[in-house]
Amino acid sequence: MRAVVLILALLTGAAAWAEPSELSNWTRALQRGDADAAARLASRFPGEAAAPLAAALRHPDQRVRREAAASLWRLAGADGAVREAVRAQTEALQLALDDADGDVAMNAAGTLQALGWSDAALAETRRRTLYGPASGYARFLAARGLIGLEPSAEVGPALLEFLFEVAPDGNTGRADAVGATDNLRLAHAALERLLQQDADAALPLLLAELGSAHPAVPSLLTLAHARYRRIPDWPERLLQQIDSPNPEARERAWDLLGELRRTDEARRWVPVAAARLASTADPDPILGAIEALAGADASAADALADLAVDRSRPEDQRLR
Repeated sequence: MRAVVLILALLTGAAAWAEPSELSNWTRALQRGDADAAARLASRFPGEAAAPLAAALRHPDQRVRREAAASLWRLAGADGAVREAVRAQTEALQLALDDADGDVAMNAAGTLQALGWSDAALAETRRRTLYGPASGYARFLAARGLIGLEPSAEVGPALLEFLFEVAPDGNTGRADAVGATDNLRLAHAALERLLQQDADAALPLLLAELGSAHPAVPSLLTLAHARYRRIPDWPERLLQQIDSPNPEARERAWDLLGELRRTDEARRWVPVAAARLASTADPDPILGAIEALAGADASAADALADLAVDRSRPEDQRLR
């Protein structure tokens, strides 16, 4: 029995020493320039990682500084002791705001904002990044934090640039990069915020991009449609998209046309839809749009009636 107790004690002691040893190993790896060690430290030892991550903000390798600042940002979103451990590194984070690498500076700014700093307090470093040489991601973070503080004409292009970078491929419907879906959501939310802040200046920036076949166009259509009453020719702009080489843009356009249900709106697009319905091999998106207002618009009901008696159509389409 005494032997068993001794063995258990030895095993317990080994386990107790294992964690500090692993913490030291990842800390040394970070010091040696292993940028991936930053995320490992933050995930494995959130309560102890803040100090070595803050020290890494002075590392000569910008990749290490970037990952260290990004990991601190994630930890700053935690509760209790972890968040306070990051707060204790405020001085190092303030110094990182002046980092020559925009990603490092913006991740440090994000960390400080998560700790309670205001957009106004971080505006100067964000302006340096927005107007200086920086990655698209860093410029996006800078622009997002400057909404309402800088003209929309200045921040809008950086937000759109990031949206174009992360939009999923229009042919596959899948994002090319891991995490792109989250990034797309961030870009969409930032543009929505810009539109809420200053729609008069921001809407023209979005509308100017609708002439392209970029995979981001469906997102732009959704954003603009929420304010379509500010756009006098909105039905016509949507109709331009029904011939887009981007299938998602075509489908989104029909979906949004179906939401234009007022008589003065419907009469501007239903005749086009009815003509397409008579000749297209793929009527489903058009049918969906017309069905959305069949009870409210006589021309929509007429188009559906014509389809119902068209014996050249498959039976499932006529019955629908």
